[in-house]
Amino acid sequence: MQDPLIAAGVGSIVEVGHVVGRVAGVDPGGRYVAVARGGVVTVHDADAALGSVMSCAPARPFDQLAVRPGGESIAVLGEDLTVELWRSDGTVQRLPGSGAGRDDAEREGRRRSVDFDWEHQRGWLQFTADGSYLLFGETVLEGPARLNLLDAATLAHIDGVSAMQSPTIGETLIKDWGEGVEAACAAAPSTAVAFPAGCGDDTMVLAVAEVVQDRLRLYGAVPGQTSLADGIPGERVMGLALPASGELVVLDSDECLSAIRWRDPEAGTQRLASGYQLLRADDGEPRPLFATRLRALGTDDLTVGLNGPVFAWGRLLAVAVEKEQRIAGGWRWQTVGLVFLDLQTGQWLDFLDLPGAERHEPILIDNGIVHQNIKERTKISRWLPSSGPEA
Repeated sequence: MQDPLIAAGVGSIVEVGHVVGRVAGVDPGGRYVAVARGGVVTVHDADAALGSVMSCAPARPFDQLAVRPGGESIAVLGEDLTVELWRSDGTVQRLPGSGAGRDDAEREGRRRSVDFDWEHQRGWLQFTADGSYLLFGETVLEGPARLNLLDAATLAHIDGVSAMQSPTIGETLIKDWGEGVEAACAAAPSTAVAFPAGCGDDTMVLAVAEVVQDRLRLYGAVPGQTSLADGIPGERVMGLALPASGELVVLDSDECLSAIRWRDPEAGTQRLASGYQLLRADDGEPRPLFATRLRALGTDDLTVGLNGPVFAWGRLLAVAVEKEQRIAGGWRWQTVGLVFLDLQTGQWLDFLDLPGAERHEPILIDNGIVHQNIKERTKISRWLPSSGPEA
């Protein structure tokens, strides 16, 4: 009997429309899209033909933007680590003690640190998928990085971790967030958020934060805990997802997909699949349609591979596929499709082309939202699951 998951299909990529400006953030549910243009941020509803939900004009440049589920507010992180919450009713709330709330000497020191360590990310924001909390990863002058748990409606400080450690590099304190954090949320009502931070060939931090009764529990970045990155073959985390089934799925720089029971890392790491298995291997299974796609992608060599992002829906796991393309002056990698596999078995399911992959403008994917900026406009598409069973 055919698996009902496979019989239902993997869904489709549907074009939603065009907006003027660039995508600055997408909510964890992949519905509300924040677009920035000329200092104004507008949140659009992908379920309503990109209709406007709210608009605001942050007074200062921002490095990070997070969209709250429901689309009724956004949080922005300024260059001086000011955290502001802008609401659809036009009101704004600033986190006490952040950015403009600090003294002039500290703000100047922060400005200099940006100029000196421009390649490192000093802060990040992420709402939980249930919309109740906002995580604020912060750096402190002359001190370790810390993680703050804030109320998503008021920015009130609820809990936090005052000193972030890196179990992967000798349990040392980290001072910043490396070359950037790409957070992934488990689906609501979960409050779990996974996040990695890498520097060079090292994964500084791979952790999951979960809120339980207004307390922040951290897995993978606490002294004495097993590092979540210990069983990952590759050096760097390239993408990750938090399925509802309780695993942390990690794509590493060796194109290996691994599943970790993050609440019980001692249980070990399960290898799901690899880029070789999903894109190149002839395993004897009848996959004529995919074989045709492989030939079109040119997978007889290493010009195609897996890269982030990764996202999950029920037992479906989607991973971005990149292809090396020649452009004027050299080569570059373009995201060209999504490969789908069964989370439980690692079995290949299907491949979906991404529209616009033949163009030179990069294609980006955020929580199932596919966007490509072409001159002053951005084309927005969306992955939609099939109507079949989810589990």
